[in-house]
Amino acid sequence: MDYIITGIDPDWLKSRIESYEVRPIIVQPRVGRVVGTAQMWRWEDVARAILNGKTFMTATKAANGNWDIGAEVDVILRSKSDHTAADNLDNLPQV
Repeated sequence: MDYIITGIDPDWLKSRIESYEVRPIIVQPRVGRVVGTAQMWRWEDVARAILNGKTFMTATKAANGNWDIGAEVDVILRSKSDHTAADNLDNLPQV
């Protein structure tokens, strides 16, 4: 795991995520893994990092202050929802 995603910033319609709150996982001698300072990443930058081999997990902060690690984040290609079922990616012909 290279990064955790701990928050999102949706567009003003809340129809898609524009950026993510990303925290690096830093390995320190004698301490182990430490969560770094949050930075805002555009979704394009997160996708590019994943495609280049970096791993991201979701995480939420527990009541005790520790991070609870969730699911691995992946890049998924999908069509935009335009209410036209005929041309959605899952309905296109297999080639």
